[in-house]
Amino acid sequence: SPDPGTFAVPGDACEPEPASGPFDRIFAPQQLLQTVGGRSGREALLAASAGRLAPGGIAAFAFSEGLPTESVEPELLPDLREIDSWIYSSRPVRLEATPGSVTVHRLRQRVSPLGDLAEYRDSTKLDRINRATAAAEFSEAGLKVEDWIEVPATELHVGSVIAVARPD
Repeated sequence: SPDPGTFAVPGDACEPEPASGPFDRIFAPQQLLQTVGGRSGREALLAASAGRLAPGGIAAFAFSEGLPTESVEPELLPDLREIDSWIYSSRPVRLEATPGSVTVHRLRQRVSPLGDLAEYRDSTKLDRINRATAAAEFSEAGLKVEDWIEVPATELHVGSVIAVARPD
């Protein structure tokens, strides 16, 4: 039979009862581990992921270890995207550092096909985690980290690490 490929399944990734699955592969987007509400959120996410993996399945979770330790106002170009003649822009304007987290404050803009500009600000809190913490939390959820993949920082992307894990 043909390989069905990779697809997204909508739903709450932290929900303990799988809506579908099991899955051969689970890929968590950048920093999901850092945005689910601290240790208890990560425990729920990892346990739910372990419960959705097929025997021999593999899960990959990307997170940023090197978050700044001091608050800064970065000078970065915005991320831009055009969809159906609408232009969307997102630019971090402040990184607010605390001992346990960094809150990223962004300016979001939307330009209509007629040139009308709408803008708003939003914030995302990223919990600080490192490989040792991640490995211990994965293990508690029944996942064993088999590999760490480095994604180096560039002018356009913060560095990150990908934890690749299988059911323990």
